[in-house]
Amino acid sequence: MRYLELIEDFATISDRVCHLSGASILEVQGNRIHFLLPAQPPKDFRQGLIKVVAFSAALMRMAYAELRKSAGEHWKGFSIAADYGPAVFVPSTFGGGSVVSLGQAANRPAKRLSQGVASGHLALPYDLAGGLPGGVKSGDWTFLHVNQPSVELAALFDRQLDGDISRIAREVLSNPTRAARAFVNTFAADNLGKQPLRDRGMCLRADLDGFTKAVESAFAKGPAAVAELVRHFVEIMEYPREFMKLQPGRRIVDLPWAGDCCTLFVRPAENESVEDLRQVFPVEGGRLWHGVADTQADINRWKSALGEAKWATGFACGDSDEGGNGWAIVAEIPTSNRRFRVIAGWCARRAQDAQECPGVGAEHVALPKVDFDNLEWGLKPLFSDIANHPTYFFSTYAKLKKARHSVAQSLAGATSVRATGVTAALPRPRPYGLRHIADFPTR
Repeated sequence: MRYLELIEDFATISDRVCHLSGASILEVQGNRIHFLLPAQPPKDFRQGLIKVVAFSAALMRMAYAELRKSAGEHWKGFSIAADYGPAVFVPSTFGGGSVVSLGQAANRPAKRLSQGVASGHLALPYDLAGGLPGGVKSGDWTFLHVNQPSVELAALFDRQLDGDISRIAREVLSNPTRAARAFVNTFAADNLGKQPLRDRGMCLRADLDGFTKAVESAFAKGPAAVAELVRHFVEIMEYPREFMKLQPGRRIVDLPWAGDCCTLFVRPAENESVEDLRQVFPVEGGRLWHGVADTQADINRWKSALGEAKWATGFACGDSDEGGNGWAIVAEIPTSNRRFRVIAGWCARRAQDAQECPGVGAEHVALPKVDFDNLEWGLKPLFSDIANHPTYFFSTYAKLKKARHSVAQSLAGATSVRATGVTAALPRPRPYGLRHIADFPTR
């Protein structure tokens, strides 16, 4: 519950700040908030860049002065990344409603944050902000320590905005207006604000590998190509619904899209336990997710929509020793004119980490070691550990698709057992020489 309160406080403060600065909240996604700050045309670019620096610095300094005290021992730092450029915004009803932003200016900061930005810093592309005072270059980015700025960098800040944001934060934190909440284990989309869902399940995170290139190409070609890109993406946003049709009985909660990434919280069917689910779902769900685009009846539909892009997927649940045993909370955070659906739990974060693990790409299915360990023994040979990242394992759609048939065919006449949710016969256990590897540290 404390996590939700911190996110709601941050969202409430940000919402009120936007009215002062001309910014808008696009999405609240876990512990991240995506802002849109309208900028001037390139000829007046420096003025817009300074506005971004001032806005970011004011948020940063408020977070360190006010949110850090409120978070107490839960404080892990605060960082920001930003970029400049055109973007297109696509509304979606999926996940309780969201606005998906497509474009390099929307995509690059999100990826930069995932790769890491030191607390107290603002990351900006070096080709845009390399001349700003106090910047430290690293690769294609420059990092500004806006929480402890140099005199020259501090001269770019907006003192009035600093004071206004701090005042708003103190007002919100001293007089919280959060709705009274009582957790339930029955999903009611229209009442998540007052009754968040708290239940056990497994998270699936899917990212379109290669779609960023399609976005960049469309913007380079012009408005007609961008319009065509949007038409394709609207079709792509129906993809998870097709997957959900293949999971009858399982109770699935849809989360908002994050760019070209989709997240589902999959709860077991009435006659199924979480222990049953995590034994087979990375294989069964991975095969079915990738197989939606491979269905003969719809192959032309998805070939047109996806183009050269293919899905990379991550699955995570955890167990009682690591990962919260599949527990997660789904709630909606209110602001002045929208509600934002969010999920909190080990499974959601680790599904994203698995999908984003270096080496995971098109038509891959990845999962943390703890979830590999909890697979049905006969399914483990389908997965391999990831080079240089042995706390994650992966398989491919080609392997999972063949396994549905080849396992049964190779065992003709053999004694077999049947795993819940898997239709193929499986051999009795035998030693595969699995290695024990240290658990991945929580970030």
